[in-house]
Amino acid sequence: MGKKWVTIFERYEDFHFKKDVGQIPYHANVILNYEVELWHLGKYNSLTDLNSFKIRCIKDGNTIFSLNLPIIFRLVKEAKKIDVLTLFHFRKYSLIYASIFKFLNPTGFVMIKCDANNYEMPFLNQSKIFERVIKFFAKKIDLLLIEHLSILSFFNQYAFKTFYMPNGVSAELYNYAGSTLVCKSRSVAEIIFVGKCGDPRKNAELIIRTLADLPHGLKWRARFYGGQTKEFDNFIEIYRKKPFDFINKIEFMGFISDAQILAKAYAESHIFLMTSHSEGYPLSMIEACWLGCMPILSDRSGGDDLVACSDGYIYKNEASLLSILLKSIQEIESTIDKGKRCQKYVSQNNDWRINIKKLGDIINNE
Repeated sequence: MGKKWVTIFERYEDFHFKKDVGQIPYHANVILNYEVELWHLGKYNSLTDLNSFKIRCIKDGNTIFSLNLPIIFRLVKEAKKIDVLTLFHFRKYSLIYASIFKFLNPTGFVMIKCDANNYEMPFLNQSKIFERVIKFFAKKIDLLLIEHLSILSFFNQYAFKTFYMPNGVSAELYNYAGSTLVCKSRSVAEIIFVGKCGDPRKNAELIIRTLADLPHGLKWRARFYGGQTKEFDNFIEIYRKKPFDFINKIEFMGFISDAQILAKAYAESHIFLMTSHSEGYPLSMIEACWLGCMPILSDRSGGDDLVACSDGYIYKNEASLLSILLKSIQEIESTIDKGKRCQKYVSQNNDWRINIKKLGDIINNE
């Protein structure tokens, strides 16, 4: 029997597989050869196989202080059989689960993947007593996996061991990296947006208003993936009455579940637009840059590291978005070059295969 890796994520659903919740255990099996289980809560107990690891559904039950008792019972029962335990989000319940595990299995390795960023810290403005408690837990946690570079020093000051692990793309996109499948037109600037139009968090209305303010005769096309609400359909109606061909340059592609279709769209696009009011570390941003798009992002998009370390733009307001977008369309060769720099950066920093190998070395050297 090989070494065992367990991930606990109570609210796991199928769509989480492409996110860090699914990709870390997947690559732990494929790259590091662990026997992997992902535990989540559900209506009944079951164990099923999924993409190189097992999904263990634990029947939901009573909770105490946000701790799920069936999870605790399972953890107590299995702790000594687990070599690596992975938890998600720096929360009180994660710290307690980790402490229970380390008490029962002192030689086991436990880590937490944190979703903190530079505008959502986990424990700012807390009392000195609380800080002492956090430092106590820091001795129990073997490693924190950090998504944003700006947060590393924040956790290090509390004596946590940290490893920079930003989110990456799933295996469906690996074959596209640096390949001839990424082919950008030099004649028409292709813009892509991924997210549900009409969702207040995504703020797609800003994109429509900005596109409508671009000069007439500019060569561009915008495609929106993710579907739209009825409210957004009503919003867009007023733009169908524009006197020029504005609306003909926009396509609403609906929700696309096929990764290959979306990959092809990224590969054809020059500009990835994200206007969200707030994001953690968005997967769509990494997927777009993986396929050579240049990002234009809101200032709370979670893309600060990417833009600072490679290329692209973070706009501050509607006027700056219009200015950046106009320049990016007019100077399409420069935009393509910026996209190539982003592609190079994410291929080196957002590849799960590379980062999981580094993580494996850390675990083995403990």
